[in-house]
Amino acid sequence: MLQSSTFLEQATDRAPGGTVATSTTGSATSLTVRHVVDLTHALSPASPVFPGLPAFVVDEPLFTHEANNVSINRYHLIDHCGTHFDAPYHVYNGGLRTDEVDPSTLVVPIAVIDISTRATHDHATRVTPDDLLAWERQHGHIPPGAAVLMNAGWGDRINSAAAYINADTGGTLHFPGFSVEAAEFLLHERSINGIGVDTLSLDHGPATDFAVHMAFLPTNRWGLECLANLDKIPPSGAYLFVGVPKIKGSSGGPTRVMAVW
Repeated sequence: MLQSSTFLEQATDRAPGGTVATSTTGSATSLTVRHVVDLTHALSPASPVFPGLPAFVVDEPLFTHEANNVSINRYHLIDHCGTHFDAPYHVYNGGLRTDEVDPSTLVVPIAVIDISTRATHDHATRVTPDDLLAWERQHGHIPPGAAVLMNAGWGDRINSAAAYINADTGGTLHFPGFSVEAAEFLLHERSINGIGVDTLSLDHGPATDFAVHMAFLPTNRWGLECLANLDKIPPSGAYLFVGVPKIKGSSGGPTRVMAVW
């Protein structure tokens, strides 16, 4: 897994605006940005969850402004709901928990693989090695340490759980994801930190063996699911900030994810 210092150094020439100060091997480096895009869907009881898992629940408030001059709420949630992080431990007993993930791997360059046109008529399409190579012909080599994010245009469905999950009458789900061949290519031919999707799973909907999860996460790399606004960021040149909650021993968690450039 690659650390972020190299590409933060490279980023100093990319874009001016607000300044984020960083430290790389003891020296100060500035990353300046003009654009910040939230890649996170708001979490609510209506947020889609994988079939069979419990939905996000909001309890009655513990304290309210009207009664107590302060607001404190209580929620019931699983660690894989809404826009969320898949830690290696999610599928691999020996994998890193969220609190063990190196934070330097959570600030990374982005490569957005746009398959949204294909996904309009093939709802279970997958990112393939050919898609990755086509991206590289246009934008250059996938940056070392990158997060490779699939844009299937699926974020537009988020307000309808039925459309987002897209199950047929037999219960088979239909949404895009990565192919295991693409995951293996990224693992063995490139050097990245994570992959992400704007759908419910790294694997496409019909998957039953979750081969992408099983190939990718046990290498102590991470995944992001249910991302938003991938059509609002450039295919290359942006940087990802992954605000995964540091819950001891957890396999993931609802996460605030942002792109800057």
